[in-house]
Amino acid sequence: MKTIDKIAVIFISLLIVYWLLVVIDPSLFNPIAEFYYWILDIAELMGYPGAFVVSFIGNATIVIPVPYLAVAFILGGIKDSITGIFTYDPILVGVISGVAATMGEITGYLLGLYGSRYVETEKGSNFLRYANEHPHLMPFLLFFLAVTPAPDDFLIVPLGLAKYPFSKVFIPQVIGKSIFLIGVAYAGRLGLPFVDAFVGSNPTSIISRTIEVVGLLLLVLMIWGFLRFDWEAHIGQRIAE
Repeated sequence: MKTIDKIAVIFISLLIVYWLLVVIDPSLFNPIAEFYYWILDIAELMGYPGAFVVSFIGNATIVIPVPYLAVAFILGGIKDSITGIFTYDPILVGVISGVAATMGEITGYLLGLYGSRYVETEKGSNFLRYANEHPHLMPFLLFFLAVTPAPDDFLIVPLGLAKYPFSKVFIPQVIGKSIFLIGVAYAGRLGLPFVDAFVGSNPTSIISRTIEVVGLLLLVLMIWGFLRFDWEAHIGQRIAE
């Protein structure tokens, strides 16, 4: 069994134990509600600048998980408590977050570019030559990875190592991430009332706590699936074709 599988089994086991505890005492600490209100406070307090900062940090590091998608989602759906009018423009939220997210990803490109001095020149040259021989492939892959939640560091860092032109990395990424985050913000405009209603409605009932555990379980399975899937091999196969 691989390490990621063992970790998944541990988390699932902990979720089962946690579910048994909340069945016994439904008033036990609710992490989903706490997380939701924490992100809501950040979004309401910082607004557009918060979307920029959180999106940059969330894409500049994979060590510290930063929920930048949640911030874009919530900002898209926040309404003025008096007028009932949406406070933030989802297009502006998406563009600001997309630019910041791309700037965060570019740190991986710069890391690869800096590390190229320690890598065999021939390897980087071969990769760059292949990229230049297929001029439409790399921009398409960069755009595809940016417009989906799929990880893209494994492609951006090697492009930095190969000294692939910066503009050909930045433009597809900023377009793709802006489109993706505009969609997330509009999803917040449509879906935030349902999330708010769910989190705020009788959070101590057994049914509510069971739904909470099921949601956490699905999240663990999604993360496990993303980490378990060999993205590098899949993209490498697409490149080879």
